[in-house]
Amino acid sequence: HGVHFGYRLAEIMWEYSEGQVWIKNIICRKSRYFAFDIHGAPRLLTINNPIYGEELPERKMQRFVCPGGDDNPYGEGLAQRLYWWDWFKKNNVKFWVLFNERFGSPFAVGKYPPGSAPEQKKKLMTVLKSIQQETGCTIPNDQAIEFIEAQRYGTINSYEQLLNYCDASASKVIVGQTLTTQVGDKGSLAAGQVHKEVKDEIVKADADLLCYFFNNETLRWAIDYNMPGLAREEYPKLWIKCEEGEDLDKRIGRDE
Repeated sequence: HGVHFGYRLAEIMWEYSEGQVWIKNIICRKSRYFAFDIHGAPRLLTINNPIYGEELPERKMQRFVCPGGDDNPYGEGLAQRLYWWDWFKKNNVKFWVLFNERFGSPFAVGKYPPGSAPEQKKKLMTVLKSIQQETGCTIPNDQAIEFIEAQRYGTINSYEQLLNYCDASASKVIVGQTLTTQVGDKGSLAAGQVHKEVKDEIVKADADLLCYFFNNETLRWAIDYNMPGLAREEYPKLWIKCEEGEDLDKRIGRDE
């Protein structure tokens, strides 16, 4: 969520037990309920103060902000680059459905003789509407229904190609490549491995960014509560290991 929208805040639930302060839980909160002041501190948007927000207790909210410049506390999320691809895709599907509705089945036309009463015209229209759901119908012998095959000036492939292009572009924004999400009819093991490495690098970068904020805020606050006065270089750090583990089969064979 934070990578997508640019920032995310989580509420730290502190607990005092056995003479020490512990982190009982960390609960993610919706980003739209928060704003930042000129110093980058988060503020809670409320009904009484929906613009500037209200001040929050210190050491209460854990931040996660994607890099977006020193003057942008809201970060630059992937959603900024995904907006147009999502908009094109949504409208493309809408027109694709209309295309299928228009050219997927013939267009029914009801004909009535000149001088027909409004009641007869209304009854014929009712019959035409029923054709969409029923397999047969009955009409007076002085009326007629014809089915007209519409002429197509485009192909259904145009919509599918645009849809695939939008999906591929969105995949490049999110995971940096396409083969891990869209194999297609062409590809190779070597290319797939390269694309997977690109995705793994992005995953590691996101994990490192998460650990950076956790180490500099939540973890440091917890240490300060229980071990005040600790030197900066003595603070412990948490890092998420994203690299694949050692191949134990190869190690066994080597040791043998």
